[in-house]
Amino acid sequence: MSIGKIIKLSTIEKGYGFIVSKEKPCERIYFHWSNLLQNTLRFPKLKKGMYVEFEMRDTVDRGLRAYRIKVVEKPNETGTETVGISEG
Repeated sequence: MSIGKIIKLSTIEKGYGFIVSKEKPCERIYFHWSNLLQNTLRFPKLKKGMYVEFEMRDTVDRGLRAYRIKVVEKPNETGTETVGISEG
């Protein structure tokens, strides 16, 4: 699993965004809200600057993609913890 930061979000209708990871800081990684793991977390609740943990795959025709995405607290030396997000 990789750790990254959300750098851009599209409109709610389109439901996608981009992440920058620690492993590849010069490359933007595409994601779609359907790849989020939390059932209570959907695209409108994501914000630019949030940290996420995800699996990264390099697709031949479309570049880097993020899968199995979950929001985490800001990373530190001891690791990360999942942020609890409640519906409201």
